[in-house]
Amino acid sequence: MKITSVVSSLAACRLAVDLSGLDALLAPEWGSQVSALPGVRSAGGTEEIIRNQIGERVLGLPPEPRIS
Repeated sequence: MKITSVVSSLAACRLAVDLSGLDALLAPEWGSQVSALPGVRSAGGTEEIIRNQIGERVLGLPPEPRIS
């Protein structure tokens, strides 16, 4: 859910900036989203880590090799 919501929010923000130009960054509803999303994207782990966890825990795939 995190991956989908963050990726779709980033796409919506990019579209708003593309359509409105830099004025979109001054609008409170878009400016705060654009500035906060990079931090939200990395919070809780990157998309690659989350996908690995889904693969291991939900799909039962073998874990990635770990270097000790």
